Amino acid sequence: MTDAARITRIDGFRRTVSNLYRSVEFYELALGFVSAEDQTDDTAANDAPARHRRLRLGDEHVELRAPIGFERHRGGVNPGEPVGAPAFQHIAIVTNDMPAAMARLLRFSPAAISEDGAARLPASSGGATAFKFRDPDGHPLELIAFADGGAGTRWQGRGSSDAPTVGIDHSAIDSADVRRSIAFYTSVLGLAVSSRQVNRGPAQDALDGVPGAVVEVVPLVVPGDEGFHIELLGYRTPEVPGLPPGNGLLEDIGDRLTMRVRGGDDLDVIVERWQAARCAVERLDEWTALGRDPDGHLVLVRCPNPTPA
Repeated sequence: MTDAARITRIDGFRRTVSNLYRSVEFYELALGFVSAEDQTDDTAANDAPARHRRLRLGDEHVELRAPIGFERHRGGVNPGEPVGAPAFQHIAIVTNDMPAAMARLLRFSPAAISEDGAARLPASSGGATAFKFRDPDGHPLELIAFADGGAGTRWQGRGSSDAPTVGIDHSAIDSADVRRSIAFYTSVLGLAVSSRQVNRGPAQDALDGVPGAVVEVVPLVVPGDEGFHIELLGYRTPEVPGLPPGNGLLEDIGDRLTMRVRGGDDLDVIVERWQAARCAVERLDEWTALGRDPDGHLVLVRCPNPTPA
């Protein structure tokens, strides 16, 4: 993979919700996000107009979209998608004060995925402390506090007891075949593998809320960018079967990662690679493409519009 025609930044994450104001309240008050004014447009799935709100935490953002007429996301079906399920995808929210972050979050009584509160992973699994839970629509989220040094170095020294959450470290997506997913993200989008490890043991079981969890963890980064990245989760136990055939791209309201390229020529090349990988992709306009990875997870890639002369 050359430096040409590759993703230059992972911008953030877009998530569909049923009630915009309920979700905004949760993300702001329980998790410390701040937001701009909400807007309405006509670019949602199924040609339905959508209200949306861009939320920021540190340098990262999430966009919540509430299509008019939409009632419930599949992740909101009680008890929601478990870890290892094909649609499971979470975003990891960083805190440097886990007790303060947990105290604020638990005032909103979120549905827990993790058992018995935050779990401290052993040093062999990175040594982080983490807690997985759900937003009001059942979407999975994670609070994570990194051990000193290691993967969380860039977050150290940020935050306070009044504002204990400091940013979004990554979005983790389940992969039925880690080798296949690595090939897609490196050869089609130009991301790079930064490390690989296998997590298991009682702390992992407690974090994931399942017995006998064994998961290969593979961070994928934009070369030269220490910001928002992807984390592949290859569950060996419980097994990830892969996403079933979904709706057409334009009708799919699932979560999606949003990424950036330098320009239209780069986007042309990436779309060609995408097609050669035999994964669904569609050019939405001259500057934007929407496609699926090998497991069906949605990825939106866009480039800046040219400045009018």
